[in-house]
Amino acid sequence: MIIYIVEGNTGEYSDRCNWLVKAFTCQQKAEEFRDFLSSKLKELELDRRDIVDWKKRKAKGEEMKKHDPNFYTDYTSSHYCLLNVEMDEL
Repeated sequence: MIIYIVEGNTGEYSDRCNWLVKAFTCQQKAEEFRDFLSSKLKELELDRRDIVDWKKRKAKGEEMKKHDPNFYTDYTSSHYCLLNVEMDEL
């Protein structure tokens, strides 16, 4: 059995931060959720320009936390990807 995990990440090199968002047993649902989070980020236009405007950045971050409770971002913005984990049957 394969589990599909949507992972968020931000930063680069030694200050990189990764977090797990949600796991699915269906690849299509996992891809749709990853794409939803990515489009929400794009819709909010959360990018490095917001790093200087803390109030704007915080408001956008709170909007993302509705969908990703562990959401975090820094000067590199944030990204979502899909991890595939093979699992043994219990």
